[in-house]
Amino acid sequence: MKLLFSDFDRTLYVNRDITQENLDAVNKWQSEGNLFIITTGRHKRSIIEQMKNFNLKPDYYICNNGAVILDKEKNTIFSKCISNQKIEEIVKYICENYENSFEIIEKERVIKIMNDAGIDNHNPADIILDKAHISSIKDVIQLHKKFDTEKRVTELVSDLNTRFRSSLAAYANVLNVDIVSNGVNKSTGIDFVCKELNDIDDILVIGDSYNDIEMVQKYNGFTVEHGNEDIKKIAREIFPDVASLLKKYS
Repeated sequence: MKLLFSDFDRTLYVNRDITQENLDAVNKWQSEGNLFIITTGRHKRSIIEQMKNFNLKPDYYICNNGAVILDKEKNTIFSKCISNQKIEEIVKYICENYENSFEIIEKERVIKIMNDAGIDNHNPADIILDKAHISSIKDVIQLHKKFDTEKRVTELVSDLNTRFRSSLAAYANVLNVDIVSNGVNKSTGIDFVCKELNDIDDILVIGDSYNDIEMVQKYNGFTVEHGNEDIKKIAREIFPDVASLLKKYS
């Protein structure tokens, strides 16, 4: 049995679509007795909806950069939250030093935090709060913040990973910053899934961005031609798309 751990945005899902070639390749992969594990920074509701839209049925879902893992039936089999003792301090710091709204993903709801500076990013949420009402927030899986430039993304990632290094890990993902509990990343998610399984013959890992670096590095993985230059430097091989990877390694 072989395992495919594929990133979603800009790897499997490019230009707001999954090509028919990629869909056919993943379905063929699974029909041959192999497993397909979607491995994403998205929260569970978002990625479940996308899989449903494209009629894909992952064998596992690694969500929120490894902070949440679901089985095939979408049951949560692993989750790790950012420290409740630190979350209010982290949220206040972001509000006071960085512009625009951002999202807080709890276990079962998405909260949008409106900021005094900048704009509303218009991402969907279950509830909208301002920074004066954040003390009730707890059991946070991930914070997600979007910027207009990669420069601002890099600044926030560096700042948070220095200031709150014992509590969180911040990852750059193009124009997005994904913030999860310290020690969590896509690689640790893969570790967890692999421990659940027996008779693994091969593990294929593919991603395109900074939040994929740990898994590509640890599992001697792959990237796509439009991937980040830093991930290309560590990838075993570069492919046009997921279908091309599966064609070679099926």
